[in-house]
Amino acid sequence: MKCEEICRLISDYLDNELDRDIHEEIRRHLAECEKCKVFLHTVEETLFFSREIYKIEKVPARAIERVYCEIRIKYQKKKGK
Repeated sequence: MKCEEICRLISDYLDNELDRDIHEEIRRHLAECEKCKVFLHTVEETLFFSREIYKIEKVPARAIERVYCEIRIKYQKKKGK
């Protein structure tokens, strides 16, 4: 399976909505592909932060700044590769 396919299916993978064989193929790919592992981790973090934001009424400015900082750092690392 190619990286593009992994990216397209990552949400279904995280939600365990894929056929067992496809799920296993993605799991094997993720074990070997650093690029896709980073993508998976980024999606997981985004989902986590999204869920956390909805738990509180107002997001502190410092928290928003931290999230943007993390995104910038990851973008710069990716851009530098």
